[in-house]
Amino acid sequence: MNEEYVLEEINTIGWTPEEISRAYERIKEFARQNISIEDDKASEDLTEAKQSDYLRQEAPIDDNDDSDRHYYEPVSKAIEKDEELEEGDYFSRLLLSQKFLILGFLAFIMVAIPLGFYIAGVQKNINITKTEIKGISPVLDLVKLVQLTQQHRVLAEQTLAGESASSTARVTKEKEIAEAIASMDPLINIQLGNPSINKDWGNAKIHWQTLLDQVKNEKITATEAIAAHTNLLNDYFALTDRIADFTGLPLDPDADSYYMMRSGIYALPELIEALDRTNDIGTEVLAHKKADSTQRAVITSFLSLAKARQKEGFGQLQKSLDMNSTMKDELQSLATKNWLRLDKMIKLTENEILSKEVFDYDADTYNDDLKSTIVGLYLLDTSTVEQLGRVLETRKIRLLKDLLIVAGGILALAIISLIISYFVTRSVTVPVEHLVSVMQQLARGDTTVRSNIQSRDEIGLLARQFDSMVDQREAASATIQKENETLNNSIINLLHAVAALAQRDLTVKAPVAEDITGPVGDALNYLSDETAKVLNQVVKIAGQVSKVSQQIKAQSDIVIGIAGEENRVVEQSSIELNAASEVMLDIAKLAISCNEAASRAIQNTDKAEVTVLSTVQGITSIRDTIRETEKRIKRLGERSQEIGSVVTIINGIAERTHILALNASMHAASAGEAGKGFAVVANEVQKLAENAREATMQISNLVNNIQVETADTVTTMNEAISQVVEGTTLAQQAGNEMRETRDTTAELVQLVQRIADNSKAQAETTQKLRNRAEQILKATEQTFQQLQEQGQQTERLVGFSGSLVESVGVFKLPAVA
Repeated sequence: MNEEYVLEEINTIGWTPEEISRAYERIKEFARQNISIEDDKASEDLTEAKQSDYLRQEAPIDDNDDSDRHYYEPVSKAIEKDEELEEGDYFSRLLLSQKFLILGFLAFIMVAIPLGFYIAGVQKNINITKTEIKGISPVLDLVKLVQLTQQHRVLAEQTLAGESASSTARVTKEKEIAEAIASMDPLINIQLGNPSINKDWGNAKIHWQTLLDQVKNEKITATEAIAAHTNLLNDYFALTDRIADFTGLPLDPDADSYYMMRSGIYALPELIEALDRTNDIGTEVLAHKKADSTQRAVITSFLSLAKARQKEGFGQLQKSLDMNSTMKDELQSLATKNWLRLDKMIKLTENEILSKEVFDYDADTYNDDLKSTIVGLYLLDTSTVEQLGRVLETRKIRLLKDLLIVAGGILALAIISLIISYFVTRSVTVPVEHLVSVMQQLARGDTTVRSNIQSRDEIGLLARQFDSMVDQREAASATIQKENETLNNSIINLLHAVAALAQRDLTVKAPVAEDITGPVGDALNYLSDETAKVLNQVVKIAGQVSKVSQQIKAQSDIVIGIAGEENRVVEQSSIELNAASEVMLDIAKLAISCNEAASRAIQNTDKAEVTVLSTVQGITSIRDTIRETEKRIKRLGERSQEIGSVVTIINGIAERTHILALNASMHAASAGEAGKGFAVVANEVQKLAENAREATMQISNLVNNIQVETADTVTTMNEAISQVVEGTTLAQQAGNEMRETRDTTAELVQLVQRIADNSKAQAETTQKLRNRAEQILKATEQTFQQLQEQGQQTERLVGFSGSLVESVGVFKLPAVA
C-alpha cells in the first residue's frame, strides 16, 4: 500500500487536497519519530553510504517497484540536501586523483621555491666570481705597467741630468711601455667596457704621452720628470682601484681570496712605489755623500710608508696563505724570502742613511740591492695576483659542480618521489573507485552487489563496514515495508476521526490502535475533551466580561466629565502663572542691567586708580632720575676743576718749552752756520709752545664756562625736584580719593548683585511653577484623552464579548456535568 492509495482513501472524507496532504505529512512525521532505534541506525547508514556524487549521476528509481521507491527515495533526498549544503565547497567536488595531484603540486612548489633561491644564490656567487676574474688580467697588466713606468722614471731622470748612456735604455723602456699600453687597450675598452674606467684610462694615456713628449724634447727638468712620473703612477693606482671596485674584488665573500686581493692589489704596489722612491733619493744621497734635512724627511716618510705597507701586505698575504694550503705551498717560500730581503734593506737604509752624518756606504751596491728587492717584490705581487685569479677560477668551477650535484640530487629525489606518489595514489584511488562503482549499482537497484575489498587499510575497513551496512539495510527494509502497510491503515482510520473533528463536532472519539498511531488517537481524544471544556468555560467567561464591560463604560463616562472640568481649571491657573513669570523676568532683567552698570563703574574706578598710582610711580621715578642727574652734573663740575688743574700744568709746560726754545735759539745763533738747522727746530718748538699756550687758554675758558653752566643746571634741577614733590603729593591724594570712591561703588555693586540674584531666583521659581502648571495641563489633557479612548475600548470590549459567544456557539459541545 503506497502513499497515493492512502490519499485516495481519505479523499472521501471531504477535505481539500491541501488539508489532506498536510494532515498526512504530520502523522507520518510523528510516526517516523517513534520508529525503533535499529531502524533509524540502518536508515542513517544507508544515507551515509550514498552521499557521493556518483550516486546522483546514474541512480534512476524504478517506478514499478514500490519497495525500490521506498528504499531509495529518502536517500536521493538526503543526497540532494547534502549537495545544497556543500555547493560552496570547491574541494568536495574534486576527485581523489585531482586532490592528490594538487598535493603533489603543492609539494613541488615547497621544494621548488627554496631550490630556486639556492640556485639563484649559487648563480649570483658564480657571476660575482666571473666578474672578479675579469678584473685580474687588467690588474696584472697595470702592475707590469707600473713597474715599467717606475723604471722609466729613473732612466728619464738620468737622461735629463745629462747621462747620455741612459738614453738608449730609456727608449727601449719607452717601447715596452707602448706594448704594455697596447695590450691594455682591449682589456679596458672591451673586456671591462665601463665608460668611467675608459675615460680614466684615456686620461692616463694622454698624461703618459704628454710626459713622454716633454722628456724627449727636454722641456722639463729631472726633478719635474720625477714628479710627473709619480703623478702618472698615482693615476695608475687610482685606475687599479676603479677596476677592482668595478669588478667587485673588494667585496669578495671568501676570506682567503679577500686577504690576497688586499695584499696583491693595494698593499704591495704601494710598498714597491715607496721603496722605489726611497731608492732614488737614497742612492743620490750616498752618491753625493751628503743629505740635507729635506732629503732625510722624505726618506723617513717613504720608509714609514714602506713599513706600514710591509706590515699590511705581508700580514694579509700570510692570513690568506694560512687559510689555503695550496697557495701556501706555492707562495710561502717566495713571501718569506722577500720579507727578509725587504727587512734587511729597510734596516740598511735606517743605519746607513738616516742614522749617519758621514756616508761611506757604496751607492751602486745600495741601488743594486734595493732594485733586486723591488724586482723580488714585483715577482711576489705578480704571483699573488695570478694565484688570486687561479683561486677565483677554482671557486667558479667548484660552485658550478655544487650546483650540478644539488640539482641532480634533487631531480633524482623528485623522480623517486613521483614513482612512490603514483603507487600510493593508486592504492587509494583504485579501491575508492571500486567502492563508488558498487554504490552506483546499488543506486540502480541491484541489491546483490558487494564491494568485497579485503585490504587492511582504512579503505578496506570502510568497504567491509559498507557491505555489512547494506546487508543490515536489506533486512530492515522488509520489516519496514510490512510496518508501513499497517501504519497506512491506522492513518486512514485516524484521518476519518480528524475529519469529523474538523466539522466542529467535538463529541467524536478517534480510534486508539495498538500501533504507533495509538498515541496519536489518544492524544486527539484528549485534545477534543480539553477543547470542549475550555470552550464551555469561554462561553461562561464571555458573558461575565460583557456585564463588567458595560459597568466600566458607565463609570468611564462620569470620570470623563470630571476630567474636563479639571482641564479648564488648570488652563486658567497656567495663564495666571505665565503673567506672573513675565513680570518677574522683567524685574530680573532690570536688576541684571543695574548690576552690569555698577560693575562697569567699579572697573572704570579701578582703571583710574591704577592710572593715578602709575602717575605717582612715574613722578617718583622722574624725581629720582633728576636727583641722579644732579649728582652726575656736580661730579662733572668737579671733573672740570680737575681739567683746569691739568690745563694749568700744561700751560706751565708750554712756558718752559717756550723758554727752552729761546735758549736753543740763542745757542744756535752763537753756533753760527753750524747751528742754523738747530735754529729752525728751535723756532718750530717755540711756535709749538705758543700754540699749546693758546690752546690751554681756550680749554681754560671752556672749563670755566662749563662750571658756570653746571651750577645753573644744578639750581634748575633743585627747583624741578621741588615741583615734582608737590605733584607727587597731589597725585597721592587723588589716589586715596579714588580708592574711597571704589569702595563705595563696590558696596553698591554688592547690593545690586543681591537684588539681581533674588530677582533671578524668584524668576526661576516662577518659571518652574509655570513649567509644572504646563505639565499638569498636559497630563490632564492626556488623562482626558485616555479616558475617552478607554470608553471607546470598553464599547469594543462589549462587542467582542458578544462575538466570542457567537463564535463558540458553532461548536457541538458535550453536555456539561
